[in-house]
Amino acid sequence: MTNRQELIQNFYKIYLELFFDFLVLELAKKIGEENLKAIVDYLLENIPEDIELKDEKEIIELISKISNNLRNRFHLNEEVLKESISIAKSKVDSEVEKFLKENKNDI
Repeated sequence: MTNRQELIQNFYKIYLELFFDFLVLELAKKIGEENLKAIVDYLLENIPEDIELKDEKEIIELISKISNNLRNRFHLNEEVLKESISIAKSKVDSEVEKFLKENKNDI
């Protein structure tokens, strides 16, 4: 794996971690804390640590698959989940944009 590929892999992994962190925070606001531990445990069990993502499409597919599984397993309202996903994605994108602006001279 080249340095560039390794950087891309690390970026995708960080992006996913941030996304699911923000998703859990959004879901906690909407569904309460009683289901939160079970959701966090589910995410920890079902997101492989050694995943290799080649492109943005694979991230979207993984997020979609896990989100659908969350909805089915925990009987989450589809609209609540969609809204939480949208907010989480916006927050991650904002963090990425902020990071890129702050580090534009180093990149």
